[in-house]
Amino acid sequence: MGIREMLDEIRMEATSSAEKKIENAKVKANNMILSKINELENFYAGERLALESEISSLKKRIKGKAEIEIERERQEKKANLYRSFINEILTDVISEIKKNKEKYANLILSVVRNAKKELKNKKVEVVISYEDEAIVSEIKKEFENTGKISFSNISGGIILKTEDTYIDASFDNMFEKLRPQILKIVVEEIGD
Repeated sequence: MGIREMLDEIRMEATSSAEKKIENAKVKANNMILSKINELENFYAGERLALESEISSLKKRIKGKAEIEIERERQEKKANLYRSFINEILTDVISEIKKNKEKYANLILSVVRNAKKELKNKKVEVVISYEDEAIVSEIKKEFENTGKISFSNISGGIILKTEDTYIDASFDNMFEKLRPQILKIVVEEIGD
């Protein structure tokens, strides 16, 4: 075998070896590309799941907050409705009590007479409703030591004050104390 043939054979071997190396490199590159593609697909699938989970969690929180806000508004409206209804009831009761002026005046004076024991002979300041101006003279007769008589926006009843005693027999005060019981009755009757 001659040099030319040897060179041709070396060239063919080198070419064949180079082609195999190129083919192997292509396969390795292709495998690396496929591996990276799989890696990226897995990464993005994980990111997508995390994002979907975050969106789902966010939706649940928003829905929960909305439901809480709706329930709060419902409870607030219901409370306002009950408050309004009770106020109407109390207004009607007060009107009914005040309808008979003589009985109402006797009621106020009985509070005054009962309070005299507690107040002894102290100077008494009297607070009554503007609407009750007609009974001022009768109140003054009950207390020898009546101090100032003032008028207020109370719905009825009377408030008696001395330097160390405060007796609030106003309808506002009495009914405010009864409001929880009235509310209970209203809720039982109307329902929740």
